[in-house]
Amino acid sequence: MTIISEWVETQYQADILKKLGCQQAQGFLYSHPCPLDEWANFVS
Repeated sequence: MTIISEWVETQYQADILKKLGCQQAQGFLYSHPCPLDEWANFVS
């Protein structure tokens, strides 16, 4: 099972989640919401 956390906003939160075994995360720490064309450039 893969654990994915949402709403990660600070490095502190990311560090705690990683220590708890969370493999993936998303949230404002990594990127703010953006239009699809900007997202395509972000992940390339």
